[in-house]
Formats: sequence, structure tokens, C-alpha cells
Amino acid sequence: MRRAVGPTKNKNARFQVIPRDLADELREWMLRTDGQLLFADPRGGYLSNKILNRWYRELSKVAGVKLITSHGARHSAGSSYAVMGASQKMIGLLLGTPTPGDRAVHAHPG
Repeated sequence: MRRAVGPTKNKNARFQVIPRDLADELREWMLRTDGQLLFADPRGGYLSNKILNRWYRELSKVAGVKLITSHGARHSAGSSYAVMGASQKMIGLLLGTPTPGDRAVHAHPG
């Protein structure tokens, strides 16, 4: 299941790999809610980076872990894909980074 939302900074699509069971549940939820956003801002629109980073800050404090930002989460995802053996090209496709230089920035294996 793929769903495009909003324009990204570099105008390239970004994807997140999720387990099949979760994808099935999300598909059912989308059908029941007529495409309502799963994580919406207080007005029902797309989440701003400011709100998302506030949530990250609050959750990391509760969990007692090092603070991470939404951008840091992208780097973590890229690193995880690299550790699992994904090619730089695949990592770029998932993260929406068009050039080899951009892809290398988001993958920090090891």
C-alpha cells in the first residue's frame, strides 16, 4: 500500500517499510475513516515538524532515552536499512534522496 502525502522538501516521494499486518490494519482504517489522517495536527491537517519534534522530545523524556528529532529519525532509518543489507539505491528510494551523495548522508552503518 502506498499513499503520497504533501510535497517533500526535495519534491521526491518518501516511503516507510512496515510489516504486512500493520499495512492491512492501516488499509482497513483508511477505508473506515474515508482517508482521515492517522496522525493529524490539532486542526486535522498535516503535522508540522515543530509538533512532531515536540512529541519526540516528550516521549524521549518519558522513556529516559537520548533526544532524537524527526530528521534524526530519518538518519536512524537509513542506518537500519544499511545494517539490514539494503543497497544505497534502495535506501535512497525509501528516504526520497535522489543522488548518491544525499543517500550516503542518511546511512551510518556500524
